[in-house]
Amino acid sequence: MTLNFLPNVWERWVICDAKVFLRSYHGTYLSVTPEGGVRLTMDLMDRQKWKVISFGNSQFVFVSSNGTYLSANKDQSVSMRAEQGDMQKWTREIRDGLIYWKSIYDTYLSARPELRLKLELIPSTWESWTVSNT
Repeated sequence: MTLNFLPNVWERWVICDAKVFLRSYHGTYLSVTPEGGVRLTMDLMDRQKWKVISFGNSQFVFVSSNGTYLSANKDQSVSMRAEQGDMQKWTREIRDGLIYWKSIYDTYLSARPELRLKLELIPSTWESWTVSNT
C-alpha cells in the first residue's frame, strides 16, 4: 500500500511509529547493510524498513533497522551515523505529486540506476521516492 502524502495524513501516520520502505524512482529500495553502510537493493526485507521520525516543518529523520541514522555528507555522499544531528535531518518536498528528500546541504537524495546512492544539487525524476508500508 502506498500512502497518500497530504501533510495531515503523513504526520498522523508517523506518530503511529510505523516502519516503512523507501522506494526509488528506479524501483530499488533504500537499505542498511549488515556492516552498517547504506545502499540500494531490489529486495524487500527487514533491513529495508525505516522508522520515520517527524520534527515538524516537513523535516524527518530516517532510522534504520539497526538503529543508525541516514546521513547526508558535504561530498554529496550518503552514509549511516550512530548519532542524530542536523546532517541526519531530511526535508520532504512535494513537486508535481512526487516526493523528494532534501539534505541540510540543499542536495537531494538520489538513486542511480546502477544501485548507487548520492546527493544531487538539482532534483529530477531520479531523485523522487515513494514511501510505503508494504
